[in-house]
Amino acid sequence: MQVTYAWGRGRHGVLAREGDEDAPIETPVTVGGDLAGRRVLQLCAGELHTLAMCEAGHVYSWGSGLLGALGHGGRRDERSPRRVAHLPCTTSQIATGKHHSAALLTTGAVHSWGWDGWEGSSCLKQPAPQLHLSGGVRQIAAGDCHLAALTADDGVSTVGGGVLQAGVLSGVALRELAAGARHTAALGTDGTVYIWTHGRPPRA
Repeated sequence: MQVTYAWGRGRHGVLAREGDEDAPIETPVTVGGDLAGRRVLQLCAGELHTLAMCEAGHVYSWGSGLLGALGHGGRRDERSPRRVAHLPCTTSQIATGKHHSAALLTTGAVHSWGWDGWEGSSCLKQPAPQLHLSGGVRQIAAGDCHLAALTADDGVSTVGGGVLQAGVLSGVALRELAAGARHTAALGTDGTVYIWTHGRPPRA
């Protein structure tokens, strides 16, 4: 049986335990609830929330719901893993930013929820499609304040704070994406690393 563990500070239920423990828990504790007995393929941690993707392609979240990062339609904290029920189909990858989350669906579409940290951005309390990504997304990465997507044909697209940066590095063979607080990095198949800040052009 597969077991998931968590440790650290337990504020807002991030350790999937009852109570609001602020003292650090140094010994890993078991994450149970709806994850018990399920095979978890991926975990992602935001500042105050966690996502888990299970073998069946279902997504579970727990922790702080204040800014909609859990995707359950409200702002309540969850102290036990709860399935994100508003995703329309199974998921192949998940990503978490500081207070936002995203899921790459098996169809190649991307849904996101929460708040991306930019003044004026909407706070989405349940998953909504990223309409600028019509399909064919191969990988996603979330920074603190933006979301990046590697598409099959059009390079990289990033979005955050209402700023869409599409077609970045189009025509370049890319292998992998990573995202920092407000910057994105891409690894080319030839080993070249490209880095850029959201809203600015990349550099090798």
